[in-house]
Amino acid sequence: MAYKYTHTAVIVVAGLGIIAMIAVAPQDKAFLYYAGLMLVVFYAYTLSALRFFYALFASLSITVLYPIGDNTFVGTSTDRLITNMFFLGSANLMGMPISYLWEHRIRRDFLLTMLLALEKRKSEQLNRKLRDISYMDGLTGVANRLKFEDYLKKEWERAKRTKRPISLLMIDIDFFKDYNDLFGHLKGDSCLRRIAQTLNRHTRSDMDLVARYGGEEFAVVLPETELPQAKNVADRIGEDILALNIPHPASRVSDRVTVSIGVASLIPKENLQKEVLISLADKALYTAKKAGRNRVEVYRFNS
Repeated sequence: MAYKYTHTAVIVVAGLGIIAMIAVAPQDKAFLYYAGLMLVVFYAYTLSALRFFYALFASLSITVLYPIGDNTFVGTSTDRLITNMFFLGSANLMGMPISYLWEHRIRRDFLLTMLLALEKRKSEQLNRKLRDISYMDGLTGVANRLKFEDYLKKEWERAKRTKRPISLLMIDIDFFKDYNDLFGHLKGDSCLRRIAQTLNRHTRSDMDLVARYGGEEFAVVLPETELPQAKNVADRIGEDILALNIPHPASRVSDRVTVSIGVASLIPKENLQKEVLISLADKALYTAKKAGRNRVEVYRFNS
């Protein structure tokens, strides 16, 4: 805003300078400077890029000050003064619409730019929401298999760069098919949701990821976590799920719903893919099932 005030003042001062030159010039040479006033007015309305109000103020100030200065210091004849004012007024009349239309176009372009930016922002927000929806398991509210794959890939690459460990828990609800057969799918869905909520309580919201891997199986990605810490998380998860006291008469290991958990942890190397970690956690889960279920088994990768 200060720039506009300064620019307007400079234009007015330039006009006053030309009026001063007219005043000090010899009578027979003064007419040579009148054209300079029209150039200043033209500049104010066009090349100055001032907003219409400021250009109008500067130009009208010069137009009003000219006859005052002329009458005070020059004394140009009335006929010539009227002629000069006619051309100066004409310069204003021609410059006004140019300045107004220029500002109107600038405002319109600015508004269109803002509207496009707003639409782009809305579109990005909508895309994020759609992406979040596509990444969410509709039943349990945790991440789905697609999100799991993307997140594990990202964290795997990050662990590879930082040479830090990454751990994975593969969790399977023991005899869940029997639970569904006994209580029905509505009860089964409720059981899945409660277990998903329990898993979320044992993760760091800013780092870890709980995902429904498929059916009654869940996965938990634990970046920056070594094997002992990952096993501690798995142990607490198993204890808390048992503490939910969800009856499971059809289970062959407990009268309540239990889980088997496989734990794997490693520091990624250049020649390893994330599927290695999944495979190791799966093997640990298979060992837990084979050993009688309702337990935690670990598998450490030896490179």
